[in-house]
Amino acid sequence: MNLHNDLIRQYDYVFKRLQNISVLAFFDITIKYKRTTLGPIWNVLALLLTTILLSIVFSMLFNRSLSEYLPRVYFGITTFSFITAATSGAVGLISGTYSSNIRNSEIPLQFYIFRHGAVTLINYLHYLPIIILIYLVLKIDVNIHTFLLIPGFILLLLNFLWITTVMSVIGSRFRDVIPLTEVLMSAGTLLTPILWDKEQLGAYANYAYLNPFTFFIEAIKYPFMGINPGFIPYIGLIIFLIIGNLIQYIMIKKFGHRIPYWAS
Repeated sequence: MNLHNDLIRQYDYVFKRLQNISVLAFFDITIKYKRTTLGPIWNVLALLLTTILLSIVFSMLFNRSLSEYLPRVYFGITTFSFITAATSGAVGLISGTYSSNIRNSEIPLQFYIFRHGAVTLINYLHYLPIIILIYLVLKIDVNIHTFLLIPGFILLLLNFLWITTVMSVIGSRFRDVIPLTEVLMSAGTLLTPILWDKEQLGAYANYAYLNPFTFFIEAIKYPFMGINPGFIPYIGLIIFLIIGNLIQYIMIKKFGHRIPYWAS
């Protein structure tokens, strides 16, 4: 079977070249922030400023303590930035970011998916100093529930891979999906429990799960706060992982050989 149509062989190809991917990921970040002094730190500062302003306004609107509200917003927004990279950041991977590479080489799509994932993960790690500072200044409790971050992040990363693959293939075939995704993700910031908690919906709290991003946010945000998010977010992410990988497998098997042509 053609490598472009075989997802398992693509994973095998990628795992043998993880060091190459990490080097190229650092190269991508270096090129993007060339001739800037702070580089990706600008993203951290911009997000921090946005979080502070939103927290000041909405903590007063919701009558919440700023010291309790601000970390919830920051942990939610940083997680949502990861999801945005898997959606809005992925739709242009084949037709834009890596189009020339895909057209002119036999390297399979998953190599570029993992490369994009490595770039996203490195960018996310730049948020860690602020997270540590928030823990120290606001004295957030670290307890047994904090360790739920481990399965949460694992599920987040694994779901990131299939979402990025599916969105990149769809975006390369239907170019209108690119601006549409950007619009939907902008609206998603308000529709996802980042600035608010689902408990504020009262009897309609579980309706928040109609938004699939809720599972991702709760699996990360609540453990960061030392709060048990319950089983629902993890069960939802496992279901997404199974269904998403099935969709990814079928998509690659059926359309993988066409991707180099869609990259043009």
